[in-house]
Amino acid sequence: MTFSAAWEAFHAKQKWDGGTYPHFVKLMTMFVTEFGRVLELGTGVGQNVPFFDTIGADYHGIEGSESALKILKGKFPKYAQKVVCADFTKEIPFEPGFDVIVDRAAIAHNDFASIERCIGLIYDALKPGGLFIAADWFSTSHSEYRRGLRLESGTRGGYQEGQFDGIGKVHFSDEPELAYLFRRFEGIHLE
Repeated sequence: MTFSAAWEAFHAKQKWDGGTYPHFVKLMTMFVTEFGRVLELGTGVGQNVPFFDTIGADYHGIEGSESALKILKGKFPKYAQKVVCADFTKEIPFEPGFDVIVDRAAIAHNDFASIERCIGLIYDALKPGGLFIAADWFSTSHSEYRRGLRLESGTRGGYQEGQFDGIGKVHFSDEPELAYLFRRFEGIHLE
């Protein structure tokens, strides 16, 4: 069952494959010394799978779009049993004990309550000393913060053009909000 109608429509229509971003790979290699068991939230069509496959990580993933997962499983059949369609803001349907949990702009496409709940789930799913690495959280300084429709404080939607056209909610955070959300974590790096 698809858990994000907006992302399902996006992937079903466009079958986007943006590739692995060099900045994301840089974050991984800067901060992770032991990949071991990895969970990716918002796998998309598998843009990051080649990186994790190359380094020999025990890759798992959660995606909200069945269309995206169908593409991912077709490209990477060996992970077919390790990627699931689920709402990662409500559950992480894998045994806890991940060495690394990663997010490349998936969590920020939710409202604040869902993001807060998701951060708690991430904390509980990591092994002691495990790392959470996120790329592309959107700042309240982002050019799109004042555009779209205000859904709640920090959350916008209804974009008709630009970067966020047709993808539902986008949450923008500032540093105090991030400090609050990650209060149970030891911060290593914020850029």
